Amino acid sequence: MLTVGTGHAEDLERSLIAPMLKSVEQGEWERVVLLPSRITEPSARQLRERIGDVAVDIRPLPGRGLENNADDCFGHFDAVLGDLVERGVRPERIVADFTRGTKAMSAALVLAAVRRGVPLLRYVYGERDPRGTVVAETELVGEIRTDLATARRRLDLVAGLMRHGDFGAAISVLSDSEGPFGAPWPSSLRDEAAALRGVARVYAAWDRLDYGGALRAMDGLGTAHDGLPAEFRPTDGVRDWLKSLAAAPERSDKKAWATWLRALACDLLANAERRLRDRHFEDALLRAYRILELIGQFRLFDKGYDSGSIPPDDSVVAKFRGELEKGRSQDFGRDPKTGNLTAPRELAARLLKRLEDPLAPELLQFDHRHAAKTHRRNRSVLIHGFTAQAPAEEKPLRAVLEDLEKLLVADDACATGNLALARRLDFSGTP
Repeated sequence: MLTVGTGHAEDLERSLIAPMLKSVEQGEWERVVLLPSRITEPSARQLRERIGDVAVDIRPLPGRGLENNADDCFGHFDAVLGDLVERGVRPERIVADFTRGTKAMSAALVLAAVRRGVPLLRYVYGERDPRGTVVAETELVGEIRTDLATARRRLDLVAGLMRHGDFGAAISVLSDSEGPFGAPWPSSLRDEAAALRGVARVYAAWDRLDYGGALRAMDGLGTAHDGLPAEFRPTDGVRDWLKSLAAAPERSDKKAWATWLRALACDLLANAERRLRDRHFEDALLRAYRILELIGQFRLFDKGYDSGSIPPDDSVVAKFRGELEKGRSQDFGRDPKTGNLTAPRELAARLLKRLEDPLAPELLQFDHRHAAKTHRRNRSVLIHGFTAQAPAEEKPLRAVLEDLEKLLVADDACATGNLALARRLDFSGTP
């Protein structure tokens, strides 16, 4: 498709017709689309008669005087390109020549072509006379590829998706021609796109708590990520963090298990903060409940108790169960396979209080302090209930997560450093 200008009235042949024919002659075309203004429509008809056997469409601007209005020109040219695509013409088979026409028309055609994914632009150049017009018979046809600019724009889109935590969408945009956003990457950007795709897979796995998958994806990166923007480049600290989370110890090693659960709780808190950032309130609520539960569990592990497998003949537990029965309180659960007792979250906190754990009162009062938000978790539509239980706004849940952070830090001074590593997955604060 070509924009059609006025040329020189005294020599229309050499100033307009011949140069445009030169562009048409360089290539094999199924159809030529001429884009004149209303003023130059007669010239477009003359050009159509000279082109020969190729089908020629003339799609003039819809009104007089629009040739100097870039927005109107863009709207028209974009619609023409859209019509061609809807009729089955693939954008990569289109070439747009923006040589003639006003500057507004040329700029508008370039923008419309880039927007529609046209990979090749043309222009005619040559020696110029004192008026700045290309001298007849010195014309040459030049070409500009748009794929580098559009690929860069796709990488900008990917950066935005990563900053919003949309790692799956980033992977789709970074896919090659087989993907839904398909377009092969220019050779100069292929390595960068592949590296970004690799780290997006790392972060997508990490965000869904698949630590082993994230670590494997990171191991597959090699040194490809060295050229990535600093904000997305995984550090050695991130690798060590994922490695520690992916290497769960034997549960029978209660001390090591408690240490691992502390790290897991920090990562879950950062994950809950991202869910809250994205206004996924129900998901944030469920994570908050699990973190609160984990705190009670790993503090029991510190004292030699596994909340999922407590020997019923333990003297402390036996005495505590007697107190529960006397007070007509809920008893421990029982694992039918082992016969050992199980302690749900609140009962685990009560056992910690019986063991004189200093954080037990905080764990027992947490629900009351936050109007039982975490306690309602079991009635969530995502657990056992039929409706959402999370607040419909951010502020109450933000307070829950802030108090959970205080509990984690009060439990273990290492939590501050662990949370800093876990929060590396949130890129929303970068420019």
